[in-house]
Amino acid sequence: MSFWHELKAELALNPSKTARLFLLCYRLAQGGRFMRLPGLLLLKGFKLLCGLDISPRARLGWGLRLYHPQNIVIGDSVQMGRDCTLRHNCTLGNKSDRQSGQLLSPIVGDGVEFGTGAIVIGAIAIGDHACVGAGAVVTRSVPARAVVAGNPARIIREDHEAD
Repeated sequence: MSFWHELKAELALNPSKTARLFLLCYRLAQGGRFMRLPGLLLLKGFKLLCGLDISPRARLGWGLRLYHPQNIVIGDSVQMGRDCTLRHNCTLGNKSDRQSGQLLSPIVGDGVEFGTGAIVIGAIAIGDHACVGAGAVVTRSVPARAVVAGNPARIIREDHEAD
């Protein structure tokens, strides 16, 4: 699908005007040279107004859903698959390796849902169609179709049905 078709489909998935406008700016900031600068400037405004600190260098798959888009942080080298869902106060962050100084970042599969206040930091893999519960602090990789919750997050169910 073309950029504009993917963008239109992604915007249709998001119920809030804030989420739609943010995603439009985010995708433009990743695009061609003429739209990049205005997109980056608008992203800075969203960071100030809503606390949406999602790096344009993060690689987020199409179909991202942002419910209550406030105080969401996604670091520079985070990779996220298609059709994921983020709720407010989520953090997907980088962690610096003490020996090499390299940034270690989460890799998130397709169709993953993050509950309110979920935190994932460091070299952690989240499998396809996993569900990270509200307030979960993920310290270990999560297998595909698992549901994790708690601090530290533990698997509470496996073979979770994807919608």
